[in-house]
Amino acid sequence: MSIAQDRKLSNAEIDFLYSFCVKHYVRDYDVQVELVDHLSNAIEDLWINTPELTFEKALELTHKTFGYKGFASIVQEKTKAIEAQHSNSKRKIFLSFFTWPKAAFTFMIAAIVIILPKFLLPKELKILIAFVLVLAMLLQIYFTWKFHKNNRKQQKQLLLTANVTDLSDGSNLMYIFFPYHRVFDDVAFDILNFYFLSALLFVLCISFYISITYGKAIMAKAKNAYPLAFV
Repeated sequence: MSIAQDRKLSNAEIDFLYSFCVKHYVRDYDVQVELVDHLSNAIEDLWINTPELTFEKALELTHKTFGYKGFASIVQEKTKAIEAQHSNSKRKIFLSFFTWPKAAFTFMIAAIVIILPKFLLPKELKILIAFVLVLAMLLQIYFTWKFHKNNRKQQKQLLLTANVTDLSDGSNLMYIFFPYHRVFDDVAFDILNFYFLSALLFVLCISFYISITYGKAIMAKAKNAYPLAFV
């Protein structure tokens, strides 16, 4: 094997590639890793046939192959892929509530909600809804705090975890639009109100459960794949 074929990037040149990615607006470390790997291989391939090329010239030629948009198209494609991954995985967690054995728990909750009005007065149903709502809020605050505490060691921005760290946003939005007047104001409260609010609470709790469950899985994946982002 020739000397030209043995030519590899030095650690300093690899570090420069990371700086080069940042200079060209690639802020996420996981995307940087993929790009640096691609750039390294492309530059070393150029050196096989044209060993006289300097590192700077080889990098310039390689960067031109990305077109006028540069790395923007790569970041866009990666973002779409990760968003699709998040959506599909969360959908699977949701659908798992309708498969055994979680389906039994789901139907048990539904059965309890349906039969409760036969045993409790409207005022008592209202108190029950208020209790569950406050409990759900407290649990969400606690688990969100615990999640962020366990993952505060992340030092580098990752596209993989960009939305996961804001995992409570969806359920927080539901809290904003929750019809509190039906629970805490002095208004008439009937069975239909109870069923409606129970359904909202169930969806809210499931939404947060999905977010926290998937958030833990993604953070574990990120720590395993990109340990240098958590030093």
